[in-house]
Amino acid sequence: KTTSMNVAISSGLTSQRSSAPTVASATTIAPTTQIVFVSGTAAIATITAPTPISTGGGQITLIPTAAFTTTTGGNIALASTAVVSKALIMTYDATAVKWYPSY
Repeated sequence: KTTSMNVAISSGLTSQRSSAPTVASATTIAPTTQIVFVSGTAAIATITAPTPISTGGGQITLIPTAAFTTTTGGNIALASTAVVSKALIMTYDATAVKWYPSY
C-alpha cells in the first residue's frame, strides 16, 4: 500500500483523495489534479502539464460540462470536440511535448 497526500494505491487500484475541481475552458488551461471538470465552450489549445506528468508523461481526465473543442494551435496533437459528461482522457508525451486525446 502506497499513499501520498492526494493518492492511495492498494491492490493495484488507485484512488484520488480529493474532489475533482472545475476549470473554465480557455485557450490555456492548467489542471492541478489528475481528474478535472471543464466548463465553458471556449476552444482549448494548450494544457499546462502538471508535475510529474510534465517531465515523465502521463494522463489526465477531463470531464466536460459543456461542449468545448481542442485545437492544434498549442501543445495538443489532435483536434477534438468534447462530449458533455463523456470523459476525455488526455495522454501527455513528454518527449514530443504534446497531449493526445482519447477521442
